[in-house]
Amino acid sequence: MSEGRINLSKGRGQILIPADDYTVEYVEAMKYGDVLMSKPTGYQRNSQRFRKFWKMIDTAWKSLPEAYGNKSRDAFRKEVLVNSGYYHPYLLEVRGQELIYKEAISLQFDKMDELEFKLLYVKVHQYLWTSQNLPDTFFNQFL
Repeated sequence: MSEGRINLSKGRGQILIPADDYTVEYVEAMKYGDVLMSKPTGYQRNSQRFRKFWKMIDTAWKSLPEAYGNKSRDAFRKEVLVNSGYYHPYLLEVRGQELIYKEAISLQFDKMDELEFKLLYVKVHQYLWTSQNLPDTFFNQFL
């Protein structure tokens, strides 16, 4: 958690609890009745789900048939993200023709919150399950 940023975790009811030392100090310095104005930036990402995502990508990548070519793991991940609908489209003009280039989105923790990543995880899992002809054990292993 970064200094200069307030991090709160939800307690019972409508109580928010400081989640790090910086936030504790910040809240303690406030006077009773002070209002803290903030724009929520989302839920903190689950690092365990992130590691599971990479394991899923690795397992699918290692299961690729040789006919698929010698594509790197990173190139495979980007292709999977694009085919799962997670990309930024760019309009390019090449030799007088307009083409849409699809760039895979970033998976960095500060680029999406946990809810967005959870949905991405499900869509990538569905894409891999339906398009890569992986064994049943793959489906169950990464649910």
